[in-house]
Amino acid sequence: MTPILIISYLLLLVVLDATGDAFRFKGWQKAHHFCETLQVAMWLALFALTGLGYMEFRWVYIMIYILERVLFFDPIWNGITGHRWLYVGENDLMGMAIRGIAKLFKVPYEHPSFMVKFISALALIAILIQI
Repeated sequence: MTPILIISYLLLLVVLDATGDAFRFKGWQKAHHFCETLQVAMWLALFALTGLGYMEFRWVYIMIYILERVLFFDPIWNGITGHRWLYVGENDLMGMAIRGIAKLFKVPYEHPSFMVKFISALALIAILIQI
């Protein structure tokens, strides 16, 4: 697999995770279960492709997945659930960290949320240029 296919595949995994979680939040259990099942099947396929030698494992792909998740998960989830674009929850590690930074600097949580996404986008672009 070419790097662009792997990166796109990882982005699709992020999209499936965000939509599955949003469907669960909205109470659409069948759609949620479909997204989660498809996501697990895609992770297993990715591991199988790597194990069978069709794809070379590179540590940079883990960093790309993390950056894509930080950058795209919340906006996708927020779009489906009807929240504001930069909304972050209070019960996950990322949301707690962003809200903690906002309290520390006495600013609305949207400011550090945007900065985290902006820095993630810059880091992702820098990595993609290198591949």
